[in-house]
Amino acid sequence: MMVAGMSLSDQALKDAFVEGRLAIDCLEIKLTRNGAGEPSVLSCPGSLSVTPSNGIEARLVLARGAHQPYDFLANINKHADLRSGQLLSPSRYFKLEAKDVTGHLWTNPSANVDIEHLPEAFIVKITCGWVRCKTLVEGNTSSTHMVFMEELIFPDNVIHSKKVLERGKTALKFSAKASAGEAAGMLITFDPRADSPGVQFGEFYAMNQSASSLPDYFDDRLVEAIRFCTAAVVEPVMRETVHKGKKTFEFAQHRPPNEGMLQPPLQPRGNDLDFYKLLGCYFQYACANASGRDYAPLSAKVGSLFALKGVNLEIVALLVAVAVESVLGEQPFKEIGKPTESTLSLFKQMIAHINTASGFGADFLKCRIPDDRRDA
Repeated sequence: MMVAGMSLSDQALKDAFVEGRLAIDCLEIKLTRNGAGEPSVLSCPGSLSVTPSNGIEARLVLARGAHQPYDFLANINKHADLRSGQLLSPSRYFKLEAKDVTGHLWTNPSANVDIEHLPEAFIVKITCGWVRCKTLVEGNTSSTHMVFMEELIFPDNVIHSKKVLERGKTALKFSAKASAGEAAGMLITFDPRADSPGVQFGEFYAMNQSASSLPDYFDDRLVEAIRFCTAAVVEPVMRETVHKGKKTFEFAQHRPPNEGMLQPPLQPRGNDLDFYKLLGCYFQYACANASGRDYAPLSAKVGSLFALKGVNLEIVALLVAVAVESVLGEQPFKEIGKPTESTLSLFKQMIAHINTASGFGADFLKCRIPDDRRDA
């Protein structure tokens, strides 16, 4: 199936993507090298394969131009400057711009491109983790719709019903597997699609209902809040965000998270009001402390703990200690237990008294006890 429109309300589009049969047919796929090197620009029609398992892939065949003489050593030389432990040069990556048959432009600023040099052509293999398209829309409503491949734990407080055929008779089947609530002035819904056939995925939707506008990158801040409240390092594989008259649509590769040892800070089942209050509080914290697409400080410090599993106990203890120490260095924790000026003054007086104490030579006061004798 190819992309005919850009809306996560299109069930066929979502099913095609998660099942790995989605393609974006393009009138032009243009690659511009991010640095010096030849060829610097590659362009031709083609198709992008878009799947959760492999991300974005394409294979192009371009005829070699008269100004591009064949170098039979090119396939060898492109790997000659690779060194273990060194960062790859920006010139090894290309800006991807793919204009589809409906006129939409899909981009990625740094796609991985492998070029095979043949006497008459270039064989170009493109891979990247995500591709994004931006368009203009009417209105000032802010909302985001995300698709997750993971089974996220949200409160079950919405009852679904559907017709089923049992023993030749039609009956209604009820299921309490969906969730809804309000957080930071947004209406939040989550549908795990537990009763749907095919590949399972969950849908998260948030729409601003307050008079105040949401900040830029609010959808990234929501992802941070979801990670914190579910104790899982998850990332949406599909995302449709409308904000300030623009719509951003994105496909991304699925990277299954390592299920960690930490439990969510709050058990969602039966605590729907508290869960959405916590989600809103963390969202507001992230909005106030994050910049652009960078994580908020607390997310960066504790996020790695959510994926702790299958590692040595010493590593767990080290990472937990580092995370705790880092968190305690942030506001307002670093003010807790901070000594007063009077206490610091007393310490200074005590140190001065010891340094001037009679009966002890200056050499004794300056000496240090060897580490292996301090416990003797």
